[in-house]
Amino acid sequence: MCIFNNMCQLFLSIKKENGKQLLEKFVDKSKKGPFKDGYGIAWYQHDNWNVYKNNIQHINDTKYNNVIENIHSDVIIAHLRRVYDGPNKKEILEEKRVENNHPFYYNDWLFVLHGDVFLLDKHDYYIFQKHHNEDMFKDFLLKIMENILPKYRKLIKGKTDSELIFYLFLSMWDNSSKYQKMDPQNGMFICLIDVLDFLQKSGVNYSFNIIIAKGKSILVSRNSNSNTVLLENKINLFVNKSENGVVVCSSRLVTPSKKMKQNSFLLFNLNKYSI
Repeated sequence: MCIFNNMCQLFLSIKKENGKQLLEKFVDKSKKGPFKDGYGIAWYQHDNWNVYKNNIQHINDTKYNNVIENIHSDVIIAHLRRVYDGPNKKEILEEKRVENNHPFYYNDWLFVLHGDVFLLDKHDYYIFQKHHNEDMFKDFLLKIMENILPKYRKLIKGKTDSELIFYLFLSMWDNSSKYQKMDPQNGMFICLIDVLDFLQKSGVNYSFNIIIAKGKSILVSRNSNSNTVLLENKINLFVNKSENGVVVCSSRLVTPSKKMKQNSFLLFNLNKYSI
């Protein structure tokens, strides 16, 4: 994931006639901002999620224009990544691997996250991305790995808490029929609540925004179990809803946009948008 100041960014557009133009406007934020450690795009087309991601800036990616040209969809999700600047160059290079870029996906599931799992004391905060190899996160890693099913454990390719949370979510989904008996949107919502409860009981703090999609069902959430002033205005999510569709973004990409309240959720069924 990303550090609290100038963190990663996420984007969702549903049924907007200018959705692809908004996507390009969003990705162009990396030209001026610090989000230069890769990007990812997903679009729902022909009843499937299509995914492209790279660990370089789009302006340096020779495939970018071709990817944009091949998007013919009313539903687009994207993510810009920023990796912390640390003293250990080897660790930084490990963080910048494409396996750590979003979206993460499995079958008809798609997942992007903007924010962090972290530990907090009286003097400072310690984010997972920067300190995951240290003893302070040892117990958390043991707990979360124990609760990820073996079939997902072997799919873990990167070193982000985002990927761990994604596979924890899928493991909980598979382990309980209660989610699957609900309609997909409500099942996803209840499953995410249980994931957040797991994180809380594991002794870590979290503050992040998530977009989870399963086929034509999409869940957007803004979550935090920490009330520190430090985070309140760092991990935002803004929503523009109109008869023309929906735009969700980590910044005010379009106006007017309303800031989502902390610990709030939005559920979308793409069938209602005639996708």
